[in-house]
Amino acid sequence: MSDKDVLRQIMRSRLRELPLLNEADVRGLNLGLSSLLKNVQANVLCGYMAMGHEPDIAGFMQSWLDSGRDLLLPRFMTGTGQYEMVCVPALNEEFIKPG
Repeated sequence: MSDKDVLRQIMRSRLRELPLLNEADVRGLNLGLSSLLKNVQANVLCGYMAMGHEPDIAGFMQSWLDSGRDLLLPRFMTGTGQYEMVCVPALNEEFIKPG
């Protein structure tokens, strides 16, 4: 097993140990992000779809899209084994597919 594989195992184990966020925590996170970024002049945001214990920022990303700005999300390319950032026009099943 490579050093990188060992590190991945350690990080996954630590992530599993983190407490889950409750709905109030998620709302607070989304409000905090909205407050921090409401005056940002950027037109493009790089986001992510939460997995496991990661904070769910879908509400914030939806607000970003609703304001007419661009949202980029990572997409894994099985052919290359790398990620690429893809502009998504909406957060729905047509554009967001698990896995």
